[in-house]
Amino acid sequence: LLFGANYSRTRTVRLTTTAASYQSQVQRPILYQQLLKKQGDKLLIMSLQGHIFFGSASSLFEAIKQAFEASKPEFAVLDFRLVTGIDSSAMLSITKIKQLAQSNQVHLVFTDLDLVLEKRLIAEVLGKAQGDHWNIFPDLDQGLSWCESQLLDRFESLGLVAKSGDIRKQWLDMLPRDDAHKTL
Repeated sequence: LLFGANYSRTRTVRLTTTAASYQSQVQRPILYQQLLKKQGDKLLIMSLQGHIFFGSASSLFEAIKQAFEASKPEFAVLDFRLVTGIDSSAMLSITKIKQLAQSNQVHLVFTDLDLVLEKRLIAEVLGKAQGDHWNIFPDLDQGLSWCESQLLDRFESLGLVAKSGDIRKQWLDMLPRDDAHKTL
C-alpha cells in the first residue's frame, strides 16, 4: 500500500510539448521548418516516465485527454524511453487512450517501446493493423520524422513545395503574371 501510495504521486508524464518547439533531427528546407513551427500544435509529444501501474495509469489518461482538448492534435507521440514497466491496469488505460484518439481522429505514435511491451501492446490493445490509427517506431526521432512528413505531405498536396533553387522564382511562378512583376 505504501509503495502504491508513494509511487502514484510520481508524475507519469515527464514532458508535454509540440512540434512548434521540438522537431526531429531531419534536415529540412527552411520553408518546411517554418511550416512545422507554425503548425506544430498538430503534433503533440508526450515523454512518459517511471512504472505505469494502477495508481498512475488514470492520471496518464487524464493528462492525455486534457492535452487533446487543449491542442486538438492530429498526431500524438507517446515516448516510452523512460518507462520502467507497465501493469495490466495500465494496459486498460492505454486502451482508453486508443479509443479517445480514434474518437478525436488523432493518430497515435508509440516510440522507444521495449520488445516485450511492444508485443504486449499489439496483442492486448492495438491489434496488428499498424498504419490506420497507430504506428510504432524504435525511437522518438524516427516517430517525429514520420509525423512531420505526414504534415508536410498535406502542404505539398496544396502546392506548397520547398524545392532547391531560387525561392524568388518559385513565388513568381505561383503568382499571376501581372501581379508577379509588380510586387517583385
